[in-house]
Amino acid sequence: TIIVPLGGQLADWLRQKEYMSTTNVRKLFNCGGFGGEAIFLLVVGYARHRTAAVVALIIAVGSSGFAISGFNVNHLDIAPRYASILMGISNGVGTFAGMICPITTEQITKKHDNMEQIQEEWQHVFLIASSIHFFGVIFYAIFASGELQPWAVAPPEDENMEMNADLEKPGNGFGANPNVDTDEQTSMIDQADYGATSNQSANPFTSGQKSNPFRQ
Repeated sequence: TIIVPLGGQLADWLRQKEYMSTTNVRKLFNCGGFGGEAIFLLVVGYARHRTAAVVALIIAVGSSGFAISGFNVNHLDIAPRYASILMGISNGVGTFAGMICPITTEQITKKHDNMEQIQEEWQHVFLIASSIHFFGVIFYAIFASGELQPWAVAPPEDENMEMNADLEKPGNGFGANPNVDTDEQTSMIDQADYGATSNQSANPFTSGQKSNPFRQ
């Protein structure tokens, strides 16, 4: 709630001031956020004091908030036209991973013979989680980009269709269709009856008025 908005404002400020390119901003926030989470997950796994483990876990989760300004908006950078599809694919893979984690954790921590064994089992859990984060950080740092990709650029005919769609916006009850003569559209608008001056006898509130004072 706190880290995500702050991270977003900072990322936009760095891009607006042109201190860093979009690619470097995405890499900085994604790798910094998940890298910090990976480090503090290791601290949680090897901590032997309850307070230290809780504080490290809070910092780890908080650090991941900065990553939202990295990978989560990167879809709009590389492919604005397909951002929803890319978000669905990446979020789907993440959801699948979230389904596997509880099963894996259960298998690793199913023995509870003594306290030392429990600590060792959970140490393995946090070690695996941290290793996955480090792998993701390295992969993103090498291959990530914040620039529009060539395969996401609209063909010229699609751009023309989008421009025509923008021109066909309603105005005064008629669409501004570029295929229709403008003078003809103007004539149609001038001849349109909006109930202001004609057929006044049909309106009981204006039947005694020769003209509408609000239309003069």
